[in-house]
Amino acid sequence: MLTYAPPSLRLRVVICRNYDVFGASSNPGPNAPLGNLCGNSQLPQYSAQAALAQWTQAGFPASKLVLGLPTYGYV
Repeated sequence: MLTYAPPSLRLRVVICRNYDVFGASSNPGPNAPLGNLCGNSQLPQYSAQAALAQWTQAGFPASKLVLGLPTYGYV
């Protein structure tokens, strides 16, 4: 696992975008999964919860992480 502690000294924030995770395909998934809330995801690492956990486990301060959420929808 990479460590992000030294770069965090120079960065004010990192914006983790949590949208457009899955696209249109024959096997679509959620557009912006916050986490494996139902416990049945085939790709639990593709979520906001998993992404933020990976950043903090790598040593990046949680106080400098910003979660980008979608404010749109489409059919």
